[in-house]
Amino acid sequence: MRLLSSLFIALLFAAPAAWADIEKIAIPSEKEMLFYWWPKLPNVAGWHQDREHSFLYGVNALAPDNATFANAETVMYAKASFKPRDPEIKSIEMLIARDKKDFLKNVPGVEIREAKSLTTADGKQFKSFVFFPKDTGNWERVTYGEEGEYFLIFTVSSRSKTGYDSTESAYEKLIGLYSLGGDFDARVAEAKSATATTEGQRYDKKLGHSIGSAMQACVPSGSTAEANLGKFTLVGYVATSGIVSSVEVRPNTKVSECFASKFRQLELPTPPASLALKSGVPIIVEMSVAP
Repeated sequence: MRLLSSLFIALLFAAPAAWADIEKIAIPSEKEMLFYWWPKLPNVAGWHQDREHSFLYGVNALAPDNATFANAETVMYAKASFKPRDPEIKSIEMLIARDKKDFLKNVPGVEIREAKSLTTADGKQFKSFVFFPKDTGNWERVTYGEEGEYFLIFTVSSRSKTGYDSTESAYEKLIGLYSLGGDFDARVAEAKSATATTEGQRYDKKLGHSIGSAMQACVPSGSTAEANLGKFTLVGYVATSGIVSSVEVRPNTKVSECFASKFRQLELPTPPASLALKSGVPIIVEMSVAP
């Protein structure tokens, strides 16, 4: 890639739970160090990061497979706005209001309306708006989040209404898989610590049937299909009611996402109160699917 032929240094910060999961990159140029940052995004089937255009525009730019960010009819991208660099914007509401004003100024007749809020993998609600042109222009949906020192902005943009409609589900999935905390490893350690206790071990044994039923729905017994094989780890929290929340899974595969979806719907046995944290009792499922 000619744009990045020089040496670059990637700084991947494992931020604490109060911060968004941001990829930070520094690239030395002839005159100075160039800095870029954007939200780290989960994998979504059929899409890939266009690295060159990510650096060109300072966003995490996604294009459909077999296309580029420049020539695709529909693209998705995510931006992390560092609050100290935009001191006039004091809240997410102010950011949304400014965007609406800019759209109305630059796209005469644009239709702006609030869409359904979208929920991240760790249960955060993000406000979402559509910006549709009256005649010609781009059909867009923009979703806004906030975490720590960053405003987070996720956009799907298409040159046609048909392209927008066919991509909306992938866009919603992208945000549904996104995790704010960047603390998956910390959550794994947290859950393992709880499971290592006597009460945690007893509770873990009670989950066997629920885990089995969720897995059975995703991988039929005796399946040897290569796409169904592999390992994954799921973490979540269980409330006193047995409701599961803030489910995350790594890596993101067809089977792991299916399992996470089924697991979110479960009502688990009442967990031990002594292990409860602010978000609930941390749990972990480490799954290996072998022929």
